[in-house]
Amino acid sequence: MLGSTQRSTTTVTAPSTYTQVATVTSAESSPLATTTVFRHTVVTGDTSVTMTYSTNTSAYAVVVAVYSGVNPNQPIDVYATGRQRPARRSPPPR
Repeated sequence: MLGSTQRSTTTVTAPSTYTQVATVTSAESSPLATTTVFRHTVVTGDTSVTMTYSTNTSAYAVVVAVYSGVNPNQPIDVYATGRQRPARRSPPPR
């Protein structure tokens, strides 16, 4: 699994052996951020990955997670995405 978070105006592309699983864009904060998640089955010789971004701005975060013992034909059987508005503070009662 590989997740990349970047400005919502920037797209990210992974190598052809990676499959995009989900994309979620933040709600109401500025600048908006998009997190894109990819899956990939590791093969002998995999030692790094190069992501390509549509702009020169840096990614906010890139996270790689490695799992073993999963079904290689269906490594991700379910997933969910969601957004939530930021919490708003109410003025204290008078």
